[in-house]
Amino acid sequence: MSHWVNGQTMSEAFYHSVNAFPERSAQLFNPDLYHGDNNGHFTWREVADRVENIASGLLSMGLNKKDRVAMMSPNSPYWTHTDIAVINCGAVLVTIYPTLSVNEIRYIVNDSECRYLFVGNESILQKAIDGLDEMPGLEKIIVMDLKYQSQDKRIISLTDLMEMGKRDFGH
Repeated sequence: MSHWVNGQTMSEAFYHSVNAFPERSAQLFNPDLYHGDNNGHFTWREVADRVENIASGLLSMGLNKKDRVAMMSPNSPYWTHTDIAVINCGAVLVTIYPTLSVNEIRYIVNDSECRYLFVGNESILQKAIDGLDEMPGLEKIIVMDLKYQSQDKRIISLTDLMEMGKRDFGH
């Protein structure tokens, strides 16, 4: 039995599931790959909390409707959270294959005028850093690793972004 209602936006469909099944499993994953995060299990309500904290963090950094946000990452639970958060902000997600060269990354980020770039791990981050000085419109890189820490103000972790959202919007 489908609960999809024709004509719903992605955000509406997402929140329909959150409201209909708040305690049902929404995501199952290997927690060992993600620092034991939530024991590898998110309910729909927990996914919504993550999505709202990421969206709030992006808004607190100044994300506007129709802005472009790039994501360069293999599939992960955080990919889904970030994708929905960007959509909920009214922004556009620009996906970049993590295997592309620094020149290709730079071209896509500049051509699409992305302000923010999510990267899946430190090896992908290194590619982005190698071209960072030639991506003048890129304001911040967010590393989709909850334990990542940076001394560079242009780079933050997903945890830092979510904390910013909680602080500024009270989620």
